[in-house]
Amino acid sequence: MGTPTSTGEERLVRDLFPCEVYVVGGKVIRLARVFVTTERVIVWEDSKHHGLRIAEDFRLAEPWAVEPSRAMLTTKDRLEIAGLVRGLIVNKAHGCGCTSALKGIPRPAEWAV
Repeated sequence: MGTPTSTGEERLVRDLFPCEVYVVGGKVIRLARVFVTTERVIVWEDSKHHGLRIAEDFRLAEPWAVEPSRAMLTTKDRLEIAGLVRGLIVNKAHGCGCTSALKGIPRPAEWAV
């Protein structure tokens, strides 16, 4: 499946939960939900210190830089995401996340696939 070159309307390409996020050159977010759209990355965090909040929200280095997929990450997978200023490495977190408030966060856009 090819991806459009024009940005057009923002669409969801990945919804990753539960996951751990390493912000390259910075912090580790242990329990997160990551939304990747055609334009940007939104990382929601559920922590004891900060509660439920958006920890990262930035534009992708290029539109459609992440291949659309509804598949979840397995323990062997990781997704590297390049932004204009920083990058992320996303891994599957332990457990199912079923008791986390992150599960109830609505998706920021309609699915691309």
